[in-house]
Amino acid sequence: MNTQANLNLLRVFYSLLNTKSTVSTAKALNVTQPAVSKQLNQLRELLQDPLIFRYGSSNGLTPKAESLRGLVSETVGNLNTLFEGHSFDLLSSDIHLNIATNSAIIRGWLAGIIGSLHQEAPNLSVNFVPISEHVEKGFNKGLIDLYIGPLPIKADIPLEIMEVITQPVRCFMPKKHPLALSTDPGETLSVDDLKKYAFTNDRAGFSNTDECGKYFKQLGVTPKEAFSLMEGGSALTTIKSTSTLLIGAYELSPEFHRDNELTSRALPGNVPLLKVGLVWPKYKNACSKHSWFRKRFIELWNRNYS
Repeated sequence: MNTQANLNLLRVFYSLLNTKSTVSTAKALNVTQPAVSKQLNQLRELLQDPLIFRYGSSNGLTPKAESLRGLVSETVGNLNTLFEGHSFDLLSSDIHLNIATNSAIIRGWLAGIIGSLHQEAPNLSVNFVPISEHVEKGFNKGLIDLYIGPLPIKADIPLEIMEVITQPVRCFMPKKHPLALSTDPGETLSVDDLKKYAFTNDRAGFSNTDECGKYFKQLGVTPKEAFSLMEGGSALTTIKSTSTLLIGAYELSPEFHRDNELTSRALPGNVPLLKVGLVWPKYKNACSKHSWFRKRFIELWNRNYS
């Protein structure tokens, strides 16, 4: 089989892994459905596996197809990077990135940084993807260019990781909260303090992580959850209006420092560290546009927030 045919099959295979449908793949690639079905049969013969199977009204991927997802995604990403070129004009080039992150990071840091980068690259466009359990799948499918959020993160393809924040979590509360009124800013809270009051669960932040659960367990505390925020809610605004406590690492957040109605206290026991970083597929290292964005992001981050 010649090289061109191999590249066409790779393109079809990549789309089929994401859509699980010959009809959807045909639409995505602007070809006919019979042509895709023919190439699927070639792939099945080459790989000695059905790859896609029908169950009920849906399609699924075989274990072999799932195992190849990371390799295919990385290979297609490398090819896209190769053909993109290594130089570009900031003023005229289209730069599009899919960034997985959460609303707190967008409001606190990203919005300002992206605004600054728009002045350098007017055609920069960023699509924010909510952080969820699907981030790993997004990397594997080549749907996420960059992740900015809590570490660790993993995927089936090789990743690059750069930490930008490492800090101990603290207990945040309104200044009018009874716990704030009965303790000094430099004081460490007691276990009894944490048992006494209700919490807000920031499901996009530290309070919804395994580390938070382990921390409370070691203290023998079952937190009283008063509010649970989905992605998009402001945890700091919520605790201010509900007089609840929040466990997290908001000390560097501009949102926290702008609000003179909030305060924080140190936590007792073996306090976990929250690590936030940038994560991207290794094959993106060869992409000049991606490299420019990362470099400038880190420069602006260090200048404004570190």
